Amino acid sequence: MRIGYLLPLVGLLALTACKDEKKAETPPPPPPPASTAPANPAPPATTTNPAPANKP
Repeated sequence: MRIGYLLPLVGLLALTACKDEKKAETPPPPPPPASTAPANPAPPATTTNPAPANKP
């Protein structure tokens, strides 16, 4: 009768121990690369009305 109580408890303890080991094995994500340039540089300013081309 004790086996009926102890076996599920031992099984649950084993499962929780396995879950903890899997969490400990996963490495943290790498830090983002440090760059001096911005990720999305601003586009160059354009004029809305360009000067007309000179005709020869």
